[in-house]
Amino acid sequence: MLLRLESNSMFLRPIIFLAAIFLSNLIFAQKEDSLLYLKGEKIKTVEQWEKKRPIIKSTFLSEVYGQMPPRPNQKFTVSKILFIDSLNLFYKEILIDLYKNSSHITQIRLSVFLPDTINKNPVILALNKCGNQTVIKNNFITTYQDRLLHNYCSKKQEKLNGLKHSFWQLDSLFKRGYGFATFHESDISPDIKEVKEGVFKHYPELDNKNGWGLISAWAWGLHRAIDYLHTNPLVDTNKIILFGHSRRGKTALLATALDERVDAVVPHQSGTLGTALVKNKPMEGLRRINKTFPHWFSDRLKDYAKKPRSLPLDQHYLIALVAPRPIIETVGSRDYWSSYWLSRKALLKASPVYELYGVDGIIDKEKIKYKYQLESQKRANLLQIRRPYGHTMNGDYWSFILDFLDIKLRD
Repeated sequence: MLLRLESNSMFLRPIIFLAAIFLSNLIFAQKEDSLLYLKGEKIKTVEQWEKKRPIIKSTFLSEVYGQMPPRPNQKFTVSKILFIDSLNLFYKEILIDLYKNSSHITQIRLSVFLPDTINKNPVILALNKCGNQTVIKNNFITTYQDRLLHNYCSKKQEKLNGLKHSFWQLDSLFKRGYGFATFHESDISPDIKEVKEGVFKHYPELDNKNGWGLISAWAWGLHRAIDYLHTNPLVDTNKIILFGHSRRGKTALLATALDERVDAVVPHQSGTLGTALVKNKPMEGLRRINKTFPHWFSDRLKDYAKKPRSLPLDQHYLIALVAPRPIIETVGSRDYWSSYWLSRKALLKASPVYELYGVDGIIDKEKIKYKYQLESQKRANLLQIRRPYGHTMNGDYWSFILDFLDIKLRD
């Protein structure tokens, strides 16, 4: 019987998937918490909401992601600057040295690509998991041998050049007039469960139950890159966009919620403790993610693993912290693990906060799957794009993302 189940798993999987959607819909239908009621108080104005925002931020940091340290002392050094004729852009490598008092914490090695245009550039900022040299086929990006690369990355340096070019599609971004900036995640800390490396060892005061996990640390690192971008005269600092996939999508969303300098965010397939509601999440729920990736979050989150409904806030509150700035959430209809239907619910539940600011959140309940539908979404500031893929990133997604960013930031 066991062998038969295994051989038919491809047929059972969609049944289990549909059952998970049904059960989560049933549970959420039984008890919906309203975002516009906090501790019994109805939120009717922006002023009331703004007073609650610091409390919500603090709760997410103490109970979920972990407390961050303050902004450190910083030094920005241009280590390389080139004009790339074939791409018609300026390329810079910026060394961002971080200090706690006079003690060196780490160095962020930021690669910055800025198209040669008359106007200042909107910039998409992102963490990468395999090294700066992997984002585009090139012979000019400095390779650092000391990187602790993700397990899915090639360990052979000669194979890393341009390894992820189909993921990032930078040629398309540059042609559309977008700049791009990226650094490797291990500049802050590598994604290692067993031991805390990188910046963590410099902040022993945060080595406690409410101290920062990896997602919080990475978000703090993105804030340091934004510090630099605000010093670059070729960057349009009113058009800084954060992008991230999966765990880095969680990071991008958190970094945006905590930093008003981010003007839009693309949390691509961010799933559990990203955009998806988590209190009744099937598939990768709170217990599983705590067990599999305990280092991503504060130790305090483990207290909620067996009773996720006791968590004081769900992810629609994190989304609402971004209001009134645009969020485009890109998901795959075959990416079952991310529970995209629960991300959709979270966007819907956060939408009333956008309306407090006098802008639209989600403007209708139509599922956006095709390009022609974007025309009807010009007023929307919360948007989920659903495409027929698994847990991946490609040029099709980027085409939707850039079209929506053009509408919100450039039209």
